[in-house]
Amino acid sequence: MHRSLVFLLTLATHSCVWSQAQQVSSTDPAMTAAVLKARQTVDEFLRIKVNRPDGATGFAVKVLFEDGTTKEHMWVNPFRASSSGYEGVLRNDPMQLRNLRKGSQVSFSKDQITDWGYNLSGRSKGYFTACVLIATNPQLRKSYEEQSGFQYECAL
Repeated sequence: MHRSLVFLLTLATHSCVWSQAQQVSSTDPAMTAAVLKARQTVDEFLRIKVNRPDGATGFAVKVLFEDGTTKEHMWVNPFRASSSGYEGVLRNDPMQLRNLRKGSQVSFSKDQITDWGYNLSGRSKGYFTACVLIATNPQLRKSYEEQSGFQYECAL
């Protein structure tokens, strides 16, 4: 049986949060590759966050939250290291998980991170799962770039 996972495409910048939920099959090859790329590079991203280059803003992570068999990927921004992993502010209204709310403080481990992103001088870095979601919808990409004021650099 193929399950659907909910991926929330969100711009979590310092000035706006705009999201659209999309359900994706848990076996979607492009999304699987995007999550793998994000997980393989998360340590580099976390180092960049600590040693921010000039012009870097809007550091965010997409986190897999679970409640029983229900799973949902949502963006957290801002976030910081804590004694037990990480904590931050949930930037999405969950579509399926009823135990979370947009704006809630959440705690999570590095293993729960399924994507990451930040803005560097008007260009996106990371946002691998977002790139998969907008790849087939040029209008959605245009809307997101207009809302955020930065351009997505999508290369998986």
